[in-house]
Amino acid sequence: MSGTTMPSVVDLLITRWNALLTGGTFPAGTFIADGYPGPDIPTVMVAVGGTPEPTAEGTQTWAYLGAKTKEENYKVQAVVSVGFGGDGEQAEVTGADAQQAARNLAYTVGHAIESDLIADPTLGQFFNTPPVKGGWAGIEDMALMQTDEDSAAMGVLAEMRITIAVKALI
Repeated sequence: MSGTTMPSVVDLLITRWNALLTGGTFPAGTFIADGYPGPDIPTVMVAVGGTPEPTAEGTQTWAYLGAKTKEENYKVQAVVSVGFGGDGEQAEVTGADAQQAARNLAYTVGHAIESDLIADPTLGQFFNTPPVKGGWAGIEDMALMQTDEDSAAMGVLAEMRITIAVKALI
């Protein structure tokens, strides 16, 4: 591990979400991405990064007395995209029913991510394994975006952006 837990936590989130997919928690056909995969959005995609915001960003504070640990506080950005169509063609949006179905699917996947972090905020004891001396990860906030002209051209009907707050002592 480098002087930060950021890359390890991003890798752990992707690994955990792939396990949720394999275990049937996410809808069949969900695509887990490390960053934005390009213009072809599958029906459901969960990505770390891929938004205009940085993938992970935060601060470190050193404790100069005692064990000389440092505390990290950072946020990891993830996005759940739900869509139909793509390849630059206008999605076949059939009105409010399609939009509601996409929104509900985005929240279903978002809820699975939230439930996983609530059940295990230490990410499989990562935050309790030396050299890491403690910490947790949890959802700080969510935002729902629905179809606009640009996202509809890629087949995206709904996106949920999830901010995961992380605190680590190293």
